[in-house]
Amino acid sequence: MTDVAAISALKLPITGPSPTFGGSGQIVAPSADTSATITGVTPSYLMISNLTLSSGTFITDDQVAGADGVVVLGNTLAKTLFGSGAAVGQNLRVAGRTLRVIGVLNLKGSSGFGSVNGGALGSQMGAVFYFAPDSCQWECLDFGYSQFIGWSLQGELAKFYESLRWPGWEDEIATLEGDQAIFIFPFPSTKGPPLEQRHHGVVPIAEMFGLYISGDAAPENPSSNS
Repeated sequence: MTDVAAISALKLPITGPSPTFGGSGQIVAPSADTSATITGVTPSYLMISNLTLSSGTFITDDQVAGADGVVVLGNTLAKTLFGSGAAVGQNLRVAGRTLRVIGVLNLKGSSGFGSVNGGALGSQMGAVFYFAPDSCQWECLDFGYSQFIGWSLQGELAKFYESLRWPGWEDEIATLEGDQAIFIFPFPSTKGPPLEQRHHGVVPIAEMFGLYISGDAAPENPSSNS
């Protein structure tokens, strides 16, 4: 928490920072149990991750300081554990510890081409998902938002996007505005020539997002280029 305290002391015009730690584990409720991603957060995580509550409250600073046994559930996880009944006020067990449910998040499933899972993308709550254009599927990156930011700043992006880049891609994107993207056809998720030999065009990124998320870009039998 030393780095977090140092950043907070600068009093920058930002919300946060919000340190996180997490892993996966078995969550046991009175009538159901399931395996899910478990993320420890601070109160600012709610706003930073653009999450909202469907019921109850979020974690407070006092609860963090006191290491209170409370938990906020994603919408899908709450339904898995408690069905159509009210989850807030119920108890569950994680790693042998009893926790009281104080809130349930609204479903959240898309924000740009990545998303912090609020329940719409499965049980891995708080994990960052990426909508991969070469598979047209939401893929879990297996870490939370703070870890994602650190990973992004440590030079891992080149390797991550290696299969989706082509000779001269830097020149093509150099003149793009922040709200534009390169449209490739045939889609990267379909069989065909190498990416550099396909049609490339500049389009508003909002149109690109709608095209992919609507499913129009997803082939019946997607396969990546070789």
